Amino acid sequence: MPSPGEDHETATHSHLTSQPWHSLVNSGNMPIDIDVDIFVEKLLKYPVDGLNIAALQYYCPDQLKKAYLWPEVPGDRLTPLDRIIDDVHIRARRIVRTIWRDRVARGVNAELSNRLYWRDLVDSEDIFVVDKQHVKLMEATPKPSLPSTRATRRNHERKRKSEDVDTGIHKRQKNADGLPISILVPGIYCTDDPKPEQKKVAPTCTTEVRGSAKGMALMLHVAQERLTSAAGRRRHVLALLVDGPIVRLVCFDCMTIHITRPVHIFKEPELLVLIVVALFASDRVHLGYEPLISPPTKLAPHGMLCIPSSGSWDRDGNFLAEDAPFVISGEPIYVESTLLGRATVVLPVDHFPAGLCNVNSKTSSLIAKMGWPLQMQTSEDKIIREIRREVGPCWEAYIPRIECSWGIMSQWNIGILPRIATVGSDLSQNQVFRVLVCERLEHLWTVSSLDEFKTVFLDLVRFHYVAYTKAGILHGDLSFANLMLRRDEAKNVTGVLNDWDMAIRMKSPNRRLPGGTMPFIAMELLQDCPPPQRYRHDLESFVWILVWSMYQIDFTGADLPQCDELSDHLDVDSDVLMRERVRFMMADVHAWKFQPQFEPLVDKWLKPLFDMLLQAVEMHAENDWQDVNDGTFDNETLGGLMTYDGFMRAIDEDPRLPEPL
Repeated sequence: MPSPGEDHETATHSHLTSQPWHSLVNSGNMPIDIDVDIFVEKLLKYPVDGLNIAALQYYCPDQLKKAYLWPEVPGDRLTPLDRIIDDVHIRARRIVRTIWRDRVARGVNAELSNRLYWRDLVDSEDIFVVDKQHVKLMEATPKPSLPSTRATRRNHERKRKSEDVDTGIHKRQKNADGLPISILVPGIYCTDDPKPEQKKVAPTCTTEVRGSAKGMALMLHVAQERLTSAAGRRRHVLALLVDGPIVRLVCFDCMTIHITRPVHIFKEPELLVLIVVALFASDRVHLGYEPLISPPTKLAPHGMLCIPSSGSWDRDGNFLAEDAPFVISGEPIYVESTLLGRATVVLPVDHFPAGLCNVNSKTSSLIAKMGWPLQMQTSEDKIIREIRREVGPCWEAYIPRIECSWGIMSQWNIGILPRIATVGSDLSQNQVFRVLVCERLEHLWTVSSLDEFKTVFLDLVRFHYVAYTKAGILHGDLSFANLMLRRDEAKNVTGVLNDWDMAIRMKSPNRRLPGGTMPFIAMELLQDCPPPQRYRHDLESFVWILVWSMYQIDFTGADLPQCDELSDHLDVDSDVLMRERVRFMMADVHAWKFQPQFEPLVDKWLKPLFDMLLQAVEMHAENDWQDVNDGTFDNETLGGLMTYDGFMRAIDEDPRLPEPL
């Protein structure tokens, strides 16, 4: 779901595309090198030994080889590479067709596309091509018509070449689903188009290294853009990295980056043939398109999401009797914009076929939340069902209503290029694909009055405590975006606590490391070695959500842009966030530019809660922010300071619950 700031656990991914490639290589997200045949076999899901590639004996024509090594346009190797790949495909088309026929015979045909030219794959954004040394991206061109002879094909290539000379990389494109994608990389210039008023210099080792680093940065940037703009419609994207006569296939997904060993296209032509055959014989699934989402049609312009009955559960946790189709009714509600991470996407959906009449995403009754959480984490749908069962009917209105859920339970079943197939991979960090379809709720900022805000906020503080005490589950990731509401027919509001995918079972022996969304995470958890996450940490998150609300809610229902005071003091890096918060609390709260409608809560709610947190800061300062375990001090509540009752009494609200625990 959309939330300000970013997840503490995945914060290192947010600046991935601005990092040099060598920094990525030396990090925990290091790319995984694999052999070409393994890459291709996983891509094709076809026994490579049966392809008999060695029998082809491909030899690149001298004219094409010369055009590639000494291009007519300096620095433009992508156009001659286009011709070489087309030449390979023409000679290997018999093998490609054999693979298609074999796949159909085995009943695994998944929307095969007859790609005739290399540009067909590039233009459809099935793959993108980057020249590493010259920092260039192969641009899309109008698709050629099928030539009747080889000669007409060559004539068309000459015409296309004149149109493609140095088109640059500062372009805007659209992917196959019509979603915009920006390929503007700040600070990167084509070597053929130097910066203004900059003298041309002869190539040196240093300039080649700098160009190479920018080329890798360009590849990372485009990969992130394509995965993000696909909005859940791609599981991975493929790239061809060109470095002189060396090419490498690269696969980007939210888990890792797979990259083949270098292939010299003139010294290892059989491997070039293998790569070309794999790409031209691939279907939509192999090329990374999400198999659960169908392409757009006139009746469903945003496509359809079909949840298979196998491995799916209904709202009560029973297996689905049949597939559950949904119409995607509009643009994505939320897309996580990181290259590596959980890749969470939220789409507005409606039941099929009734949803075909609804093309307005704002009126859709359901959402589909898709993402790649860690396999070791309990799925969100199981957490919600468990809480609903434990808290009883009195409290079930305060948690989302599930329509159905689906997931890939094992990393082995993900299909294309599973990380688990890579030798030496960390199985504890494996991610699995999960889909949750549930009711669509309203965000906290849609409240229309201060009374509505107080009702929703108090509902959620109470229910959060009930879920913790009765179900033994701590939310663990409270944020401004996770506090939501539901309106009944009489327009009465009820608070609903959303997004339980980071929830913690308090009695579980395998509790995850503390996490949360940065502007709202408890100060104690900002340490380099944070303690286990406790109930009082979530209580503190409620305080920072209150502060955020007092800035960002004006009771018009608008999602306001983030104000400067929040950006300067509360949405900052973790190494300064604790200090900024203490300064914020110690200042005169009346000096802050809260929304004027929240003035009654400044003295009644905010100041008492700040006093409580400042006492906690002093208590931790005396103990150097370490757990106090001397047997006489209750560290769970900081000596009784941070409790549900204490929180409610601080804001002069009744801590009693409608139903005894």
